[in-house]
Amino acid sequence: MSEYKPKVLLYGNCQFSVVANWLNQFDCIQVLKPQSYGIQTNLPWEQSVFFPASVLTNQAVARASNDADYFIFHDVINPKYFSSKDLYDQSDSKKICITNFCLNLPTELNEESIANSVKTDINELVRRASIIESKYGSDYIDMSKWIEGNWRHQWLCGDERLHPTMFYYIELFKQIKNKLFLDLDIDPTKNIPKRSHPLLSASKTVEIQNILPDIEMPNN
Repeated sequence: MSEYKPKVLLYGNCQFSVVANWLNQFDCIQVLKPQSYGIQTNLPWEQSVFFPASVLTNQAVARASNDADYFIFHDVINPKYFSSKDLYDQSDSKKICITNFCLNLPTELNEESIANSVKTDINELVRRASIIESKYGSDYIDMSKWIEGNWRHQWLCGDERLHPTMFYYIELFKQIKNKLFLDLDIDPTKNIPKRSHPLLSASKTVEIQNILPDIEMPNN
């Protein structure tokens, strides 16, 4: 008889695709697939992520939530989609809400514009965090403080769609492990996914390095 593998439900946007790629490397867990619950997916990265725009208000995600031992999610509040809070309240699983990353790359790049843009985005993340923590309490991973303390040392955002670099994800993996997976053989420093394409063009990377010469740039 095969050993039982705890099931993990991921519910949120495309940022979860990297989390899914990481978790799928570990044999001790099973990441739930939307297709197994009759949910039609349109994009390759949705293979292991329940994307609200594909789920809509489909009750299948509630069934997946009931099946899951672990539930990791963004705070989805759009009334067109299934509410994260409803899933959270109905689920008996171990669960954690994570920050929906938001750092914008300014159109005109200079040290002042970058600093101002980061400050604006961090303030927004802090504002959201206060609301989200009122819903989920300690079941929320607030990455805003880490972003504020690290953005001058490591480049954290891509040049489109608000995608974070792997520096951000590596820290997020550590926090997910410490909050949720302490009893599982999951090493947050191993099986780090490789991107299929760089988040920043070579010319944009050089431009940023010229502005912030001491910052560490991602290699994938």
